[in-house]
Amino acid sequence: MDTTATPVVSTTGKAEHMKHMPAADAGGGPAAADAFAALLPALTACSSDLGLLRSWVAQHGVNTDVVVPDGRGADNRGSPLLIAVECNMPEACAALLGMGADVNYKHPASHGNAPLLRCAEMGYDECLGVLLSDPAARVAELSTNEHKLVLGQNVPQYEAGGRSALLLATEAGQQESVSLLLRHSQGRDLLCCKDSFGRTVLEAAFERAATKEAGSQARQCADEICAALCQAADSDFENTRARLMPDRATAIQRERERNRQLRRPYLVKSHEQRVTEVNRGLEAVRAGYEPRRLHPDIFAPTFPAHALLLEGWGSAVREPVPGTFAFPLLSESHCAKIYAELLHYEATAQSQPELQLPLYTRHDGNLGQLEACGFEPILRAIEAAWRPLVKHYMPTKGECQVYHAFLTRNWVGRDENATFKIHCDKSDLTFNLCLHASEDFEGSSVGFYRDPDGEGSAGATPTECDRIYTHRHRVGHAIMHDGEQFHKTDAITRGTRSSLIVWARLVGTPCGECGSPMGASWLFCKECGKEVAGR
Repeated sequence: MDTTATPVVSTTGKAEHMKHMPAADAGGGPAAADAFAALLPALTACSSDLGLLRSWVAQHGVNTDVVVPDGRGADNRGSPLLIAVECNMPEACAALLGMGADVNYKHPASHGNAPLLRCAEMGYDECLGVLLSDPAARVAELSTNEHKLVLGQNVPQYEAGGRSALLLATEAGQQESVSLLLRHSQGRDLLCCKDSFGRTVLEAAFERAATKEAGSQARQCADEICAALCQAADSDFENTRARLMPDRATAIQRERERNRQLRRPYLVKSHEQRVTEVNRGLEAVRAGYEPRRLHPDIFAPTFPAHALLLEGWGSAVREPVPGTFAFPLLSESHCAKIYAELLHYEATAQSQPELQLPLYTRHDGNLGQLEACGFEPILRAIEAAWRPLVKHYMPTKGECQVYHAFLTRNWVGRDENATFKIHCDKSDLTFNLCLHASEDFEGSSVGFYRDPDGEGSAGATPTECDRIYTHRHRVGHAIMHDGEQFHKTDAITRGTRSSLIVWARLVGTPCGECGSPMGASWLFCKECGKEVAGR
């Protein structure tokens, strides 16, 4: 299965549909961008004037994929008909079909989106009616591909294959779309179609109904869809329900197991690729960078005694915010060595590409994934230094393990100064060590905020009125806090400052299926996909 294509993210509103339409590898350039820009008004004008659309089709073709260049290379928006469907434009759909558009078109990317499938899923009933009226429509032969969606905040969602337009409409609760499809000449054929788990639409419909709360509007809608399907299949509703409808707990468990089965091959493939990439990179570091290190002594798994400021740390640790601790950790000279080494590594990777050193640039332009660039020993030294603090000051945390680190650099004029946001981290525990600050630096402090509703990242985001502490950086000094603690970096107003950010996770019980180490808060094993019971 191809997991590299960027799939559709279902949204509402025509502008949003245009932003989140599917991407596929293809060529594109200014002319392609102009073609897409010209297509939208041509589709919009179809209700009163077909001239613009006829002209566009004459120039570009009615079944040509519309490819628009973007930052990743090229964004394939699909055929004009798929674009019209995504914008919910029935008049444009009718016009395009009249000009020879392929009603059975499928997008070439891994998701394989099709106009008929999208109409049914989204409940675009007028568009669906137009497409179904085309004699060439082979709606019973169209089905989804198994694929992975990437939602907001990079949240993955795994979609089953083999789902017909009728099954999509059923799962989405689109009653009118279900009715339109059942009235179609291929309606009975759709009842026999099975998804990638071998379920018919009737089986899927009753399982879906079972997951809804009894007496709820969603349950009523699901029951009505089940009744319509039974009537079309000449099946008695009550007998079919008794035969096919599980109890709610069983239905939810089946749904979770299907998700696990969908998720597992992607996770295994992704993990294998990641391990291969990291190992290849670390081998390149060993061969190409270790002989070029500026300060080999900093790569010891523990900090030297002369560099540590944390010896006898009891009175040096402050707790300015409950659960947030500030303390001196390393000498300025040792921090300078670490900082110089990081910059030297980055410069070497950039100036000597023949070494093939791994270089991970974050979204903000800073140096990321230091654990995959040969800096693991430094992270283990930090872990060894903070372990007694966590045990003493945060005993409920249990054992924490460093798993990710990156370098931040702030300077006046940096674009991100205007876009720093109040946020929580993806870690269980965050460690922020100031490695560098110019003598004249001002600003670039870190604000900490109270949680307005006690829900952490799942709840409301604080405002500046909720700020309860401002941490001012000093080289060699660190601040340690829970990943769910809201915070924000303030803009720097003078000079430069850099920090080493380290993320740790709580160590949980190894996966019962594959034995891989797991974070204590993980909902499922990220290597084999097995869910953690009770979460």
